[in-house]
Amino acid sequence: MHVYPFDRRSGARYDKVEEVTASVTLPSESVPPVPVMFPRAGLGHYVSMGARCPIAGDWRLSVTARVSDFDEYEKAFKVPIR
Repeated sequence: MHVYPFDRRSGARYDKVEEVTASVTLPSESVPPVPVMFPRAGLGHYVSMGARCPIAGDWRLSVTARVSDFDEYEKAFKVPIR
């Protein structure tokens, strides 16, 4: 999976993120949140090579971007796996 943070105002790629982390869960199968790490792959680009969703269903991916010691932003997505 690839994550590209963007500045909401300008639409430019945002490169001041200190850390990107995430978790995936499959609520319909009672799969608890599994952490996913996103190391920096380049300017404003983060990649996770080891994320696995081995069961079909509508997984929930929650991504957190930490921009300082006190500020972070989280966004959740539905990821259908068939």
